[in-house]
Amino acid sequence: MKCPYCLEEIQDGASICRFCGKTQVAAAAAKRGGSLKVVGMCAAALVVGLFLLLAFGAHAPQETLPDRMKHSCEAQYPNDTEAQSRCFIALAMKASDDQDAAKMEQARKDAGL
Repeated sequence: MKCPYCLEEIQDGASICRFCGKTQVAAAAAKRGGSLKVVGMCAAALVVGLFLLLAFGAHAPQETLPDRMKHSCEAQYPNDTEAQSRCFIALAMKASDDQDAAKMEQARKDAGL
């Protein structure tokens, strides 16, 4: 390859001419293009990774029925644990159509009521 400034023969891909010291624009652009390609690929991988995380893996755990029932009873009877326990049992009985009573009793014990 020839330097476009002094027309001396220089090494292919050289970024500076060893004869005149001028920067070789085509070689410098080719080098920058390579690094830009790597940066672009990394950015694309990051965007795809974030999308997959949001789409499939970043779900907040949902509150279970026993937890919702416990919180509801605690809100209704903030300083009365016996009333909270009765409230929980009443809600458990209402939910017994959908849930097994033994599971609800275990949930009451797990909730500390």
